[in-house]
Amino acid sequence: MTEETWFSAKEAREMNLCDEIPASNRAESFLRLTLSRSSQISAEYQPQNQNVMNLTNEAAELLKLKAEATEAEVSAVVVALAWPGW
Repeated sequence: MTEETWFSAKEAREMNLCDEIPASNRAESFLRLTLSRSSQISAEYQPQNQNVMNLTNEAAELLKLKAEATEAEVSAVVVALAWPGW
């Protein structure tokens, strides 16, 4: 299997890959988040996301791809260059 396959809990249950879907209080916890706390959580992920975006843009430029190339498009070109014919 060369590709990854992801299932939602419901899809996994429908395909008999699990017996049950355990209850979770994540939705309730999410609703109780204050605006300031949700802003803090968002800010924690922003620098990493920005770094990935910057690296993707730099790689796209070096590979002579369109400026708005996605991470997947950049990765595909890198794989094609590193392992021709794969």
